[in-house]
Amino acid sequence: MSSTTLYRLSALSLLIGCVLVILGIVPGFFLGDQNPASTINVVSSIVRLVGAMLAVLGLPGVYAASYRKAGVLALIGVVGTFIWLAMAMAFELIIAFVLPFLAEKAPKLTADGAMPAGLFIFLIIGGLITLIASLMLGIVVLRSHISSRLIGILLIIGAIVSFVGNFLPRVISDVGIAILLIALAWIALGVWSRREAVAQETFAPPTSVRA
Repeated sequence: MSSTTLYRLSALSLLIGCVLVILGIVPGFFLGDQNPASTINVVSSIVRLVGAMLAVLGLPGVYAASYRKAGVLALIGVVGTFIWLAMAMAFELIIAFVLPFLAEKAPKLTADGAMPAGLFIFLIIGGLITLIASLMLGIVVLRSHISSRLIGILLIIGAIVSFVGNFLPRVISDVGIAILLIALAWIALGVWSRREAVAQETFAPPTSVRA
């Protein structure tokens, strides 16, 4: 398999993954909080889980295709994004399989909608990682010509909105996450549609973004 084919498959995986996660988020905008065991909640969480898995699978190849020469900031951003998506996978596993079981067997535990303190800390740590990673990637995009500057703006806005949303109604955080995923999908689409092999090493970012 050529490098170009591998990069394009990685981009396709990231693109489809981002789209699936966004589709899994959308029902929450209209239905709000529901019984954890409801069909729509379970199906939505499984869709988000599969999407996060595909995004994690494709992210390294997209980094190798466009950002591996962009310096330390890009590396931090991509590694942080990888960790965020991996943490999201763990959380979606709980939502998809653990909470429905508890709602059926121990409804009092889920009736008030409260979450364990440890899980809340897990979400805050994930929010911080998302904030730092997306800000780093956004800065890299704005300071270089790797991708459209609008992608960098979306990454920065999405990072701030998603983190602040952790302390506000859930829909605010979901909006921020959706903005981040749109930016990542845009990056993936750029790699997928690239005609020339990235392996030809033609990209040379400005010195200002090198480590």
